[in-house]
Amino acid sequence: YKNRPTQARICMIDAFFLVTFYIVIFLSGYTFREDLSASNISWTAYIVMPFIALILDILAYKAINKDERLVRSLDRIR
Repeated sequence: YKNRPTQARICMIDAFFLVTFYIVIFLSGYTFREDLSASNISWTAYIVMPFIALILDILAYKAINKDERLVRSLDRIR
């Protein structure tokens, strides 16, 4: 609760890593498609769970920024 800007920064770094993960998965699947002779991607937990984590990360970032704006607006009143 004490360091909201750091929390927001960590959320954005985590979101960056999750997006990078999906880019790597997509590129490796696209590049090695002929080698693996796989025509579709299996929707297992290692594909779905990081997507859910990305959504929750974005929601957390929005909530942290909302709290920070609220605290700053209350500081102006004092």
